[in-house]
Amino acid sequence: AVTKQGGNAFKGSLFYFLQDASMTEKDFFTKQNNTNKPDTRFQQFGFTLGGPVIKNKAHFFTSVERVQNDRAATINILARPEFNASPVTQDRVWNTLVRFDHQINAKQSWNVRWLRETSPQRNQIIGAVTQAASREESDLDQTVVATLNSSFGNTKFNTFRVGFTQEDVAFANPNFNANGGRGDQLQPTLQFQTFTDQQSSVMQARVNDAYQFDNTFSWFIPGSKGDHSIRAGLQYEYVKVFSSAQDNWNGTFSFSRSNVAFNPADPRTYPDRLSVRVPGPSEYTQKEHFFTAFIQDKWKTGDRLTLSLGLRYDLEKIPFEELDNPRFADPNDYPIDRNNVAPRL
Repeated sequence: AVTKQGGNAFKGSLFYFLQDASMTEKDFFTKQNNTNKPDTRFQQFGFTLGGPVIKNKAHFFTSVERVQNDRAATINILARPEFNASPVTQDRVWNTLVRFDHQINAKQSWNVRWLRETSPQRNQIIGAVTQAASREESDLDQTVVATLNSSFGNTKFNTFRVGFTQEDVAFANPNFNANGGRGDQLQPTLQFQTFTDQQSSVMQARVNDAYQFDNTFSWFIPGSKGDHSIRAGLQYEYVKVFSSAQDNWNGTFSFSRSNVAFNPADPRTYPDRLSVRVPGPSEYTQKEHFFTAFIQDKWKTGDRLTLSLGLRYDLEKIPFEELDNPRFADPNDYPIDRNNVAPRL
């Protein structure tokens, strides 16, 4: 991705967009159920600013964007019209970009950029559920990249890059997030024949961290039986994924033959099944290593023929224990894919 950078003059912008319920029409189900029109509202605003830190040497650029979106979510449960509603799902997004560029000398320059997004969503209506069984999502995505560019004469150029990327996301019902992540202390989910009530059973979280290092060297060789544009590079990436799941730790009562509310005096309204997660949360960490090397030559033999020649090698190492697998005497003797050679003509 190419991001804007600052220059020798201070320049910026401001923006604001608005759309609210007065500009929208009722959707089909809202009209059919004769419920109130959702109080939708969309706002997007922010600014950009760039300029010099040291003229002709160092510059900065920043961008900040805020999105507040209250979008319609229709609940249409034919068997229990009292649950029909037109709530809104709330998106609250911050997008931030900061970039700094520095020209060290005529041959070397470096830059760093940080891109960050937080995008929580509240009152998600997913599937046939009541408002009590809504979900919410918290999401943080960010990436930091630093690049060093070096030139060696007029024909040789090298780029070295270091990067970090992270996704930190959680999907759960609001009560789970509010009580410190204890799904076993929540009320059970009520799964009726055609809809879900009282509590969402979804309780998941995931953190992905990726560290990347790569170096690419470019060399232009003119007039050697044609012009050659040679590029060679190495790349290494380390990925760590942590996943946590407590889905259904609160338990789910299933009413597979009824949509009627539970009544202790009426055996026909009793649930026919109880399912619950045992013994508790499931947590898993996976580590991955990726290595890549390549070389290529764009060989322009003349005005009428150009050859693109290349060779690439990829190595993928994902450690995991081969438990209960009769083909592996040692659980740590996991397979490694070593033969990924890709020639190109």
